Amino acid sequence: MTAPTAPHTLAAPAVAAITGAGSGIGRALALACAGEGMAVALADVETEALAGTEALVRSMGVPTLA
Repeated sequence: MTAPTAPHTLAAPAVAAITGAGSGIGRALALACAGEGMAVALADVETEALAGTEALVRSMGVPTLA
C-alpha cells in the first residue's frame, strides 16, 4: 500500500460522529474531518471545551452539531 499524495475528495456527503471532541485527539479528529469537508457531530462531557471545538469547526464553514 502506498500513502495518498493528494487530498482526499469525498464522493458523497459524509458525517463524522466524534466523542471526546473538547480536547486532545477528539478535537484534532474533529478539525481533520472538517478539513476534509465532512459534517461533524461533536460530543464531550466538558461543555466549555466542547463549545471551543464547535466554534473552531463552525469557522471552517462545515455543518456542525454539538
